[in-house]
Amino acid sequence: MNQFKLTGTIFKFVEDEIEVVHNYQKTVLVLKCENGSRTIQHVPIDFPNEKRSLIGGFKNGELVEITCVPKGRMKNKQGRELYYAAYEATEITRV
Repeated sequence: MNQFKLTGTIFKFVEDEIEVVHNYQKTVLVLKCENGSRTIQHVPIDFPNEKRSLIGGFKNGELVEITCVPKGRMKNKQGRELYYAAYEATEITRV
């Protein structure tokens, strides 16, 4: 799957550890991205299982570059198709 990079400031860590299902935990980092105009995006990025160790030592307000893989799935609920998308981190570095 294609990877891409996002650069921005760490806005916050949503929760230290979210247990989604048995044997799967993640930490969500919210990245504040500015694209040169007045528009500011707050992008949640998942750090699952072993990737959670990558964000140790990072703090709110730091400028970082995060390499991500897009994840998506479809769910059919009560005859209605619902689509979910997420970004899963593979790497994080200070800028």
